[in-house]
Amino acid sequence: MYWLGRVLAEIIWVAAYLLAWLLPAHTQPGGLQLAAVYAPVQAVAVLAGTWIGCIVHELGHLLACRAVGAQVRAFRVGGWDRTFRFRVRGVFVSIGFPTRGQVEYRGAPAAWRRVVITVAGSAANIVVGALVVVLAALMPAGQPARPPAFAIGLGIVATGLANLMPFRTRKGRLTDGARLPELRTDLRLESQRRLLQAVQQMQRTGRAAELLKLHAGQRDPAGPLQADQAQALIAVENTVALLPELPGDTIALIERRLGLLAPMAGEGAGAALACSTLSCLRLREGQFGEAEALAQRALAAASGSPTRNTAREEFAAALTGVARQALGLPYEDVLASAAVSRSRIEIMMAQLWWAMAPERMLALAGQGDLMARVGAGSIAAYLRRAGRVAELLDLHAGIVLTRDELTAGPHAVALLDSMHVVEYNVLLLPGIPVDDIDIAAERVQFVRDHHPSRDDHHLAAIEHSLALASLRQGRHKEVRPLCRAGLDASLPADNRATVLATVALARRARGKPYRGLLTEAVFLAPAPTWSNL
Repeated sequence: MYWLGRVLAEIIWVAAYLLAWLLPAHTQPGGLQLAAVYAPVQAVAVLAGTWIGCIVHELGHLLACRAVGAQVRAFRVGGWDRTFRFRVRGVFVSIGFPTRGQVEYRGAPAAWRRVVITVAGSAANIVVGALVVVLAALMPAGQPARPPAFAIGLGIVATGLANLMPFRTRKGRLTDGARLPELRTDLRLESQRRLLQAVQQMQRTGRAAELLKLHAGQRDPAGPLQADQAQALIAVENTVALLPELPGDTIALIERRLGLLAPMAGEGAGAALACSTLSCLRLREGQFGEAEALAQRALAAASGSPTRNTAREEFAAALTGVARQALGLPYEDVLASAAVSRSRIEIMMAQLWWAMAPERMLALAGQGDLMARVGAGSIAAYLRRAGRVAELLDLHAGIVLTRDELTAGPHAVALLDSMHVVEYNVLLLPGIPVDDIDIAAERVQFVRDHHPSRDDHHLAAIEHSLALASLRQGRHKEVRPLCRAGLDASLPADNRATVLATVALARRARGKPYRGLLTEAVFLAPAPTWSNL
């Protein structure tokens, strides 16, 4: 469907440019000779129409939100380097060069309201663009502005029509046409997904106490649920199950809820996640044989699912490896699986050991244990959030890895990722010696130069760490270019807020305007969730 949607969108744009080029031949004296002269002018005019169309499109969404009673939270036009950022009556507004836009809203529970809001942007383009074309047609035949006016109107209309085609843009964003099928999702599932997003954000930012309180305050699932609803709630339990030093009453609560949710989750990915979460609980309880059996069931369910989920396979494989390690059994066949990434399995295994026994893993890291070194990133984040700065600096000093280990060894990718996370957490520490900052910067640059992955999100994370190092070293001009990849990528709100805050600090140090960036950062993730910096 996305391939077809992209093809149709391309046809719409080609048609708009051809019509804009041919119109002078039929509406102006001079015919085809004039069309050749107007060709570059018409191309620029169509492009200008797309910029105007972007603004019209977002205004259409905004007016529709007002019409159906939805609460507008944000109105954005432009890329990440927007010039103006401010608030108007609780609405965050950012205005820049109009290449893309977004309207965020709440309070539209009925599906028909969300359909109206989604379609309104393209409808506004078509109405306004058609009006411009009609006004151009009413101009005198010899009017020089007539052909560009036609082209601008066609560009506005094409923007709306192309956005109704279902496909994913090069930046990874869905068009309105691709979102329409998702609007059938019921409100209960939407609420459950919002809960999952909140829980995952708390887990990423180390707010364990707040997460446990939220988890305990949720009601047990009541009544029959659809498979995707049950899977969203199982994902919540899975996120909580991975917290370090989990209280016994929380473990019992997770197990009780899984017993209610697992029968409703269906086969495939749902069954894989339920079995993986139970396996994680059995590992915590020291029941390693049962943990391995559950992990094997999860791996079989994930790999046999019609819609294959590689992340679920990797997690199940990591659980299998940890259980076999604990039983003293070989696990290399799990790491050598061709279906999933060996380095990701190794990192997940280390994270599982860290979640079950963080102090033991910290001690093993000091002894040079391989699994502890692979999981050193999780240990570093744990130490920083706990305020154990001296131990984090000891870990930073002790994680000396050879070039061969980091570039040619079987665990090279996992060790590179681990070293990067350790150094990122070191760079977040206030008041550390300059020598430690320089060492951290050199190590992150080494990771950037030698990491084989070219995934946009992974590269954005490494380059943001380099930007943070440049900020700490006083090289403020280097910060913004290094943050560009992070701000262009579709990052979670709290991660994007941290990147914005990094750029804002660099601009403040250079005496340049920065409050707009901080305004957006606070809007995306209100303090203190993003206040690492």
